[in-house]
Amino acid sequence: MVRVEPSEEEHRRSLARFRLALAHSGVVAFEHDTALRYTWIYPTQFYPVDEVLGRTDAELFGEGDATALMDIKREVLARGAGQKREVQVTRDGKRFDFLLTVEPLRDAVGAIVGLTGASTNITEAKRVQGELARALEFRDQMIGVLGHDLRGPLGGVYGWSKTMLAGRIGEAERRAFVRIERSAVRMLEMIETLLDFAESRFRGALRVRLAEADFGEVVRGVVDELGAANVGREIRVVVDHEARGTWDAARLAQVASNLIGNALKHGARDGVVTVTLHVDDGAVVFAVHNDGTPIPSERIPRLFEPFGADAPGSSTQRGIGLGLYIVDQIVRAHGGSIDVTSTRELGTRFSVRLPR
Repeated sequence: MVRVEPSEEEHRRSLARFRLALAHSGVVAFEHDTALRYTWIYPTQFYPVDEVLGRTDAELFGEGDATALMDIKREVLARGAGQKREVQVTRDGKRFDFLLTVEPLRDAVGAIVGLTGASTNITEAKRVQGELARALEFRDQMIGVLGHDLRGPLGGVYGWSKTMLAGRIGEAERRAFVRIERSAVRMLEMIETLLDFAESRFRGALRVRLAEADFGEVVRGVVDELGAANVGREIRVVVDHEARGTWDAARLAQVASNLIGNALKHGARDGVVTVTLHVDDGAVVFAVHNDGTPIPSERIPRLFEPFGADAPGSSTQRGIGLGLYIVDQIVRAHGGSIDVTSTRELGTRFSVRLPR
């Protein structure tokens, strides 16, 4: 095979492409000799090339910045191993952030004859990072407002409405206080949902407090509450009395309340909502079934995304579109899974499977 050497013109074109790519990358490539003098650099950021070549960082930057830069490079020369560090330099009173990567430059026999490296300007990225940190701090403050400053007054409204309803008042006043009580409960639920959403998005998962719990007892309590609030609706319950495990009972109540509440709200008005709980191969399976208009198949994959169940502000939505997302997060936090099937013939069924 005849080896064809690249022509001088091909070398020139390759070098031109390389320089063009570097010029638009935000990366400065360089080489040093063992005295840490610049022997090659492209492109330059603060000085013309002829003012950089043959000089060291000590001659180009302030004492503190130069010391930090040269210490990194001396360490690479001494250890023969590369380094990657974030550094800062000052130019015309402005601070710039760089990601500095330095590697030893070796000759044909492996002896270190200098350094090669790259410096990436990350000033803008660090600025955005700082803004994000401040935004997260503001978010935490807002969550504090929701979690304390709003829940307190709303709890007072709810408590006083209960007190008034327990007293001797006229029918018109009773209806008014019932509406106040229901509104306070809904607002408290929405605040709790927003707090859960914020925690799951920014911490990566919901916190759960695990303890021995009876899932059947949790389900029966939720059914009693929802049955009282939905007079005339039939909720059929089949519970395995061995459905005990190590879970967060309060979180499981959220799951049961959301799924059963959705079945009552979206199912056929004259239909039966069926709730089952049984043990299966070491896990507990909790399922809620209702008849009625099925969920469109194209929406099922998005049901457990934030705002995926209902578009905010839609005429059918009473909540804020986060209920099923929170349910999914709770189930995941317990190491479980949730599935949904929905057809006109078989109805809609949400099934939660939890390890015990």
